[in-house]
Amino acid sequence: MPIFLIFVILFAIWIKYETGKNSKIEAKSNAEFFERERQSNFTRKADISNLDYITIAIDKLPFIGNYEGITSFQSSHIMDNSVKNEILSCEKSIIALNSKKILNLSGLSNTDIKMQYGVANLQILIQYDENFSKLSRLLAKWGSLLFEVGELTAAEQVLSYGVSCKCDIEDIFINLAKIYRHNGNELGISDLVESCSCFDDLRRENIINQITSV
Repeated sequence: MPIFLIFVILFAIWIKYETGKNSKIEAKSNAEFFERERQSNFTRKADISNLDYITIAIDKLPFIGNYEGITSFQSSHIMDNSVKNEILSCEKSIIALNSKKILNLSGLSNTDIKMQYGVANLQILIQYDENFSKLSRLLAKWGSLLFEVGELTAAEQVLSYGVSCKCDIEDIFINLAKIYRHNGNELGISDLVESCSCFDDLRRENIINQITSV
């Protein structure tokens, strides 16, 4: 029998073996998932009153609008009306969101949430997590708008607050890195790299590369 034909046969046998092995692994993984999902649907309701809820630090954020009980700052830059209106919209949305419960459940699947807190808490916790996602997007947009009009100090306040809340939006980190670089704040960039732990493994390396190369 030609050597080439022997290699072809051996390769075919290896392919069959690997395919069978992967199928078994996948079947086991699926079985484990469905069993965990089944168990999660019977998990009793837990007390969620003392979770790590986020209370928006209104007093640490720079508002240009006039709102009751909030100290505003006078912008030193002339803003286009459309940009100013976008900033004011972000501010009003942040203030409205402050009355709601906000919880960062990044990295937890619905099954994880049910296993930890009970199936009866799933929908309300999803809503709290959606509030966190909304907060993250608002801080990213608000900080970016301030950055674009040259209000670097105000932008830094907004963006650094987003980092402290573990918001996993790249624009927050990149724009903050640009501000730190502009100000010669190398320690700030170093701390920002450490804060990238809020990103998953696939995104973390990319965002760190962007931060360190601005």
